[in-house]
Amino acid sequence: MKKLFTILIASLFIFSQCRRDPEVGPRGPQGPPGEDGSGAVVSNVYTVQESDWQFDDPSYFADINIPNLTEDIVNNGIVLVYLKVEENTFSQLPLTFYESDEYASTLEVISFPQLVSIVWTDSDLMDGGNPPEMEFRVVYMEGGAGKKAPDPASLPRDTLFVKGFPAWCK
Repeated sequence: MKKLFTILIASLFIFSQCRRDPEVGPRGPQGPPGEDGSGAVVSNVYTVQESDWQFDDPSYFADINIPNLTEDIVNNGIVLVYLKVEENTFSQLPLTFYESDEYASTLEVISFPQLVSIVWTDSDLMDGGNPPEMEFRVVYMEGGAGKKAPDPASLPRDTLFVKGFPAWCK
């Protein structure tokens, strides 16, 4: 035990000599300013009542009308939907709830202009009755329609020069 303790103390001493505050070399010149982003992130909570669910064999669906959800956002932006699972806690769709080893229910989302459709499917593909009332947070943001990300090889690179580390410390 004493030998193990000695090895542990020696290891701590050796590794404490590894500094992780490298000396940084010079940076290149400032690049040109980029384009302004859309910056418009919209987030709202919607309640789907038990009576809002409609059966379309083999699934239930409920539509959430969102007038400002444009075709451009659906095609080029971001649409995220979250289910409120408890107070102040939301989980992102798709979600699967396992009620047993043999039975599960899955929630998925389909986005359309001005509409988000929530789809509930039970693993047995049977009509088990309307899903319960649920709250969903819908978050959406415009995208960069028609913009292509630059080729990473064409981007300027900063080089980080690290010196002063012992060879066994790198």
